[in-house]
Amino acid sequence: MRKLVLAGLLFVVGGASATHLRTAVINVERVSCANLTFKIKLTVYTDLISNTPVSGTLSFGDGQSVAVVPTLGPNLAPGIGVATFAVTHTYATISNFKINYFTGDRNSAILNMFEPWDAKFDVYVLITAASIQNCNRYITLSILPFDKACSGVTFTHNSGASDPDFDSISYEMAIPFKDATLPVDGYVSPAAAVFYTNFNQGNEAKNGPPSLVIDGLSGTITWNAPGRVGEYNIAFKILEWRRNASTGLPELMSTTIRDMQITVEACPNKRPDIIIPEDLCVVAGTIIDKKIIGVDPDNDNVKIEFVSDAFTVSFQPPTLTPSLVEFRPSNPADTVQFHWQTDCLHVREQAYQIVIKITDSPHSGTTLVTFKTWKIKIIAPMPVWKNVSLDLVNRKAILKWEPYSCSNAQFIQVWRKVGHYTYNPGQCDAGLPKYLGYELIGEVNSADTIFTDNNSTMGLVDGALYCYRLVAAFVLPAGGKSYVTIEQCVGPILTDAPVITHVSVESTDTDLGAIRVSWRSPFDIDDVLFPKPYQYHVYRGDGFSAEAGLLKVGEVMDTTFLNTNLNTSDSVYNYRIVIYSKPDGYPNFIAVDTSFAASSVRLNAASGEGKIELTWMTTVPWSNTIEGSPFHYVYRGSKDETQLTFLAKADVTENGFVFADETVDPKEYYCYTVMTRGTYGNPLVDTLRNFSQRVCLYPKNDLLPCQPILTVATTNCDDFLQAADCQVEFKNNLTWAIPDQSGCRIDIVGYKVYAASTIKGEFVLIQEAFTETNFVEFGLTSFARCYKITSVDMQGLESEASEIACNDNCPYFDLPNVFTPGNMDGCNDTFRAFNSFGIEDQPCLTAPKSLCLQFVNAVQFKVYDRWGKEVYSSSTANGLPPSIEWKGLNNKGNELESGVYYYWAAVDFNVLDESKKYKALKGWVHLVRE
Repeated sequence: MRKLVLAGLLFVVGGASATHLRTAVINVERVSCANLTFKIKLTVYTDLISNTPVSGTLSFGDGQSVAVVPTLGPNLAPGIGVATFAVTHTYATISNFKINYFTGDRNSAILNMFEPWDAKFDVYVLITAASIQNCNRYITLSILPFDKACSGVTFTHNSGASDPDFDSISYEMAIPFKDATLPVDGYVSPAAAVFYTNFNQGNEAKNGPPSLVIDGLSGTITWNAPGRVGEYNIAFKILEWRRNASTGLPELMSTTIRDMQITVEACPNKRPDIIIPEDLCVVAGTIIDKKIIGVDPDNDNVKIEFVSDAFTVSFQPPTLTPSLVEFRPSNPADTVQFHWQTDCLHVREQAYQIVIKITDSPHSGTTLVTFKTWKIKIIAPMPVWKNVSLDLVNRKAILKWEPYSCSNAQFIQVWRKVGHYTYNPGQCDAGLPKYLGYELIGEVNSADTIFTDNNSTMGLVDGALYCYRLVAAFVLPAGGKSYVTIEQCVGPILTDAPVITHVSVESTDTDLGAIRVSWRSPFDIDDVLFPKPYQYHVYRGDGFSAEAGLLKVGEVMDTTFLNTNLNTSDSVYNYRIVIYSKPDGYPNFIAVDTSFAASSVRLNAASGEGKIELTWMTTVPWSNTIEGSPFHYVYRGSKDETQLTFLAKADVTENGFVFADETVDPKEYYCYTVMTRGTYGNPLVDTLRNFSQRVCLYPKNDLLPCQPILTVATTNCDDFLQAADCQVEFKNNLTWAIPDQSGCRIDIVGYKVYAASTIKGEFVLIQEAFTETNFVEFGLTSFARCYKITSVDMQGLESEASEIACNDNCPYFDLPNVFTPGNMDGCNDTFRAFNSFGIEDQPCLTAPKSLCLQFVNAVQFKVYDRWGKEVYSSSTANGLPPSIEWKGLNNKGNELESGVYYYWAAVDFNVLDESKKYKALKGWVHLVRE
């Protein structure tokens, strides 16, 4: 007990004397788009219990920083002080910069941090290179970063974030930071059990545990409900997004970290409530008149406030009645009338978020607030058709419409689809969903009223029915689309060329794959000018489309062709058909016309947790989205199955050409193929069914790839030593296989080869990303080498290594028994090992079968006379070659007399086999001087 009391005293004393900061906010503003100068304003909110001056460092993210010397302002409220610091900074280049404020002074009473009096404080605003390039204006926050709550009563808060460029804003919870990259130590969520006496009934209704969440779109924080009385700090990220004009994808402009403080008090007050209208989607020009009603269960006076960038629009912003913001009686209910005459100038991609805050004014105790968000989306009116006509001669469609009613629109988009598709957009559905199969074929100035579709100069496709829709698009960053028009169709187009219908993969292989190509004969060809029979030439290109590098792969009289010996496993191919006829008076067939190109279906698969995700694509002149039956078929089976089994229908109008198989066993290996179903919108052409290649994989699992079995070709020493040439460069041949085994992954995409110079030596990676099952290591100085192999699967996981396999050298060392030093006849002038390659003066007496000196590390050599006295010795330790090179001299350098001498040699061979490493030779040699 004494220790606990002492700890509490240290907490109070240490905290009160050194810490004071509640929270801080950074605002960023660019001075001009012509330079890289920014105004940065820091606002610090302090706990007045401490008299510690505000300090810290403001870092600009480019290696430069400045000490904070703030200006004190009037106190904001009892116990809350305000200090500000402003600075201008110019960057040298465009990049991502994290502007952060760092200090060591948090206030000591924070409950949900470890030793808060010693917890550092950091907030930042990340400005991205994309935001600088786009001359972005950064978000502003209109609601202060601290608030009060009552224990046991649901708490809500909203930062009031708005963006002057109407960029999108999203939110996510974070942990308060202690520097630019690291969260504080020991952070605990305010909704954790430690702050509740009865955690499982900790919410306001007392029927479940408490929760603390943020709405990712509105930014409203809801804590249902606070527990222990005291101060808490939380943090959340505010992310600003803008759609990239080139890619159409969201691009991050900025990230703001908000660190805010919530003071929980014990109070009898009940929170007020707001009754707001349902979210709205209206066409520009609509008048919006709605009531917002404020009530309080204690009948306290209430104040209703509005925060939204809708009130900052330059033309006809909303109005509120009454306009004066003040506390008014809630009994009867306080009502505010919202009125907005909307206009085309208000059109944007994102809905307007009207953040509504109600605050009560109790007779005593803590005031409570409630936040709610009302969304209003303003959509531009649809363009109005005049007519769509078909020019059959030139194979083009002419589209006309009325002048568009919104002069601030940027483009009129023209969308096209092969075949009908009925689509009636909902009240909030602007533009045209991509999954319906429409293709954006053009954008014209919003003042234009005509568009000609000649299919990028190629002419409209034979036999196809074309349907068109129009959408008005508005300038980014606000963006926005109009409602889409109803469908207008022309065709089917006159068919005097082959109509390609199938490019279907029949077998999947890296070398022996096959694709079936089929087509229809021209329906409308003039068979008087171009009489039957017809001949067809089949051309193939690589990829989804190709105009160059086409290869003729077949000539047939039929309307189908099987293209074989293809790498359908890894490659996509596209085909077109040329029709030939032999008119009267022509000796040979002549080309009449060409079909449009169509590609094979490419299936991609990705492993997920408990699922496998499939996506596929193809480039074809027909539509693979059929009204009334928009399904592609997914087939599944094992690797060894010739025919896969039907698994499911994928509705491509829901998510596009995507399917997730969630009926998988993580340990099983699955193979898939997809059959697309398409249409020309022509009743004369049946539904087009085309198969993708087969793809095999596992779901995500913890299995390793299967372990290879390695074989290294060992050298036949008899053959090697009797070879005519003495080798100086060597190679080793490795082969391996994956045996049938369970409990491991077989989706192996490559191998890694490791080698060591000794069995117990360090193995070094010498080859990776190797896809074959054999390998030759060239350029070796000997055969003595050990290897092991690992396999790598589609996830990049590496198997256990194979058993070590080695090759060894075939050593040989032998000496002659006669030499004639000193006669200078170039024959046996030096006593040396037989066939010592690399030495020009070889013994005139050759070794039996021309055996070569091979793989000798070292030699000790001694010569004795007939009485056993040592007359000469040498060793490779003295720098002498292992071939010996004795000139017939004694150890003093004097010539020895002719006669028979005896030698002893100890040879150290370069081999892995220790039993063959050392050899002792004894013999005699006849020294002859003439």
